[in-house]
Amino acid sequence: MTTIREPQGTSRHRPRDRREQILVAARDLFVSESYPNVTMAKISQQVNITAGALYRHFSNKQVLLEEVFAENFAWVEDQIAAEQYALAVEAALASVSDRPYLSELWTREIRYLTDDARHHLRRRTQSWISSLSPAIRSERPDFDRDQQELLGWAIFSLISSVGRAAMHTPVALRSEAVRQGLQSITTVRLTPGGAERPSTRTGPAPFSMRERLLIAATEQFAARGYQETSLTSLGAAAEVTGSNLYGYFSSKAEVLRAVIERGTHELWIGLDRALANSRTASEALPAIVKGHVEAFVSWAHLYSGPTGEPEIDRIAKAAQREYVAEWVALLQAIEPDVEQRVARARVLLALFLIADLHLNPRLACREAFADNVSALALAVLLPDAPNR
Repeated sequence: MTTIREPQGTSRHRPRDRREQILVAARDLFVSESYPNVTMAKISQQVNITAGALYRHFSNKQVLLEEVFAENFAWVEDQIAAEQYALAVEAALASVSDRPYLSELWTREIRYLTDDARHHLRRRTQSWISSLSPAIRSERPDFDRDQQELLGWAIFSLISSVGRAAMHTPVALRSEAVRQGLQSITTVRLTPGGAERPSTRTGPAPFSMRERLLIAATEQFAARGYQETSLTSLGAAAEVTGSNLYGYFSSKAEVLRAVIERGTHELWIGLDRALANSRTASEALPAIVKGHVEAFVSWAHLYSGPTGEPEIDRIAKAAQREYVAEWVALLQAIEPDVEQRVARARVLLALFLIADLHLNPRLACREAFADNVSALALAVLLPDAPNR
């Protein structure tokens, strides 16, 4: 990340764009290190100003975070007026073309906004999604309102991923992959959403105290973030206290490592099972996608960015790279002419799509959610496949 510095020999007068420099530096630090790990001192150093100068612009870090979100999501105020899908897609892409890291902010850092600010942003975004309905109906007049909403959030996920940090591909290449995905998801056969499922566990808790702790950690890390979760809150949720708690895990970091390892193993077991029960790569890929979508509910959504634990972050990223590489190899076995960078871009977009849609409880509680999300992800992976 490049530190913004004033050229030598220039005037020490405050630049007119100082406020914008601060917002860019804060955004980049929030994305690379996560909000709880960023201090106002780090931000001031990044912009090469004193802490006092920073506080003249923003009274505290929370205010600065809310300004970062207001700046980066101002585009959702401009609803999509185009009623033809192709024009609506181009208008949406134009809105985010110069706004990197939207996905990271939306999926990870939004939890650190105040309740009022978070709810306000989600209402505005839902309104923007609703403005896509005429364009979606132009392509899929057979979709009901719930299906239109699901497709609208899929569009939001794809366009937000154009500037995602993990997309280590040229902008032109990733933009083309996004465009292909945006077109192919309109061809998917979605089933009606169905009845609502319980949003939380309804069955009995395991007898094992360690297992109860891992389940509590899964839920709290996903909802609050790692930094905002304590061993005490995990113990209270699992009804494990005192020496029993520390008899299983000596620190919160140990809990995180165990949860990430559990999630990684579950994904690989599902992938291996799908491969073993399939005759061809074309038969295996849908099974792997469906297994990933179903596993995501329990474990796979936990690690989405920096935790402040460097060694755990390193292990998690290495596991992710290996898992993504397996999907890329499988996709290229199905379509040998697809360049590896293109295949990787498609895989990442599909995985981001699955993660993003799971974050929306209005969508994720429906009985048909797993089948529909699997179909959308497959459309992103294989945009030219017939008979979806």
